[in-house]
Amino acid sequence: MESPNQETSSHIRNCFNAKFEHFKTNVGDISKLTKQLAKDDSRRIVHSIKVGFAITLISLFYYFDPFYNGLGVDAMWAVLTVVVVFEFSVGATLGKGVNRVVATVLGGFSAVGAHKLSSLPEEKLPKLEPLFLGLSVFLTGTSTAVIICVVICPVWAGSDLHSLAATNLETLAEFFQEFGGEYFKASSDAFSKDNNKLTLDRLKKVLDSKNNVDSLLNLAMWEPRHRHFKYDHPWTQYQNISELARRCACRAEVLHSFLFTQIQAPTEVKVKFRETCMTMSTESGKALKELSLAIKRMNQPSNANHHVQNAIQAAQNLCPLLTSNIWENLNLSDVTPAATVATILADVVACTEEIAKAVQELASLAKFKDKNNAVMEGRVACGINRTKLANQGSINRSYLSNNQLIIIHDGDLSPLCSPKISISDQDPPSLAMAQQNAE
Repeated sequence: MESPNQETSSHIRNCFNAKFEHFKTNVGDISKLTKQLAKDDSRRIVHSIKVGFAITLISLFYYFDPFYNGLGVDAMWAVLTVVVVFEFSVGATLGKGVNRVVATVLGGFSAVGAHKLSSLPEEKLPKLEPLFLGLSVFLTGTSTAVIICVVICPVWAGSDLHSLAATNLETLAEFFQEFGGEYFKASSDAFSKDNNKLTLDRLKKVLDSKNNVDSLLNLAMWEPRHRHFKYDHPWTQYQNISELARRCACRAEVLHSFLFTQIQAPTEVKVKFRETCMTMSTESGKALKELSLAIKRMNQPSNANHHVQNAIQAAQNLCPLLTSNIWENLNLSDVTPAATVATILADVVACTEEIAKAVQELASLAKFKDKNNAVMEGRVACGINRTKLANQGSINRSYLSNNQLIIIHDGDLSPLCSPKISISDQDPPSLAMAQQNAE
């Protein structure tokens, strides 16, 4: 029989083990949650660290006598301001910070005005010390939150909006590039019922992106110039592109339903539509892919024009096909599914053309770089023009580098003669002028 001391010791040990196991389980759950959060968006982990750092930094007002003597207990409002103002993105933090400061100033002056009106009979001037004290506290908290949010791993809402528009177009491009092969069974990389839910989820993300786009657009308006985005960047154009992408996603969702419906068109009917529909689907997907890459890389979407024109040509060929006499010996119920798919794809082509125009307008307003011109300029800059001088028998080589004309005079081609190099700061408009300067 155990003694009372042994029973007490055993009970304490069991309680300690139970507490330790509970603590271990909680730590494991938090670790799993943190890993999942970091996997979904690692910026959220950085954001939590930034918020903790900002609160710790602003809390130092409580531990330094000069600050505490000046602010006293009111320093706690600076901590609360950081908690309220600090947001995930720079635009959200700036927006909340400015609004809070403006509200504090207006509230302070309103209080001073009310106090002045109440003290008019006594002809006393109100004391402005509480106003300046409160304003300094809120300015301190707001400025701390804004500085840390901008300096340490900033999250720009404008960049997120830019990436979201490109991602939506890429999602649609992948769907249309694979849809034709699956519906007409012409590709081995076809959809399967296993990824049916995954495809629908991706399309629904595009369809449900309106609130996210509108929120990012409002926050991007607050942000200063950053990366490749200038002050006058046409943020509203992303809203137009996203709206057209959602319209196209509606058609894609309807087309997706035809992949697994029980009512399918006969093979002989599908064969008649296959070439036209495959061209419309594939070329639209390629065009959307090029438009997505143009937004990501901030290039002119010139590569998408060829695919858009091919899709339009295929859509124009659809009308004679639908009105031809090849359908007279077929049942209407057999032709309807394939004809519906072809009609929806023609609508997708029209929507793709509108998206291409919207992206082109964005590229023009934002002054995206022209990839083709950049390649030509690079070739001219790296090209070598060799010209033999008839009278001297020497060879001049001219280079264009960093808007400078570099001319190398090889003299009489003697191995003992070192070449002479001359550099001109002029900006020759073409290689022909460089040759004239070399001669």
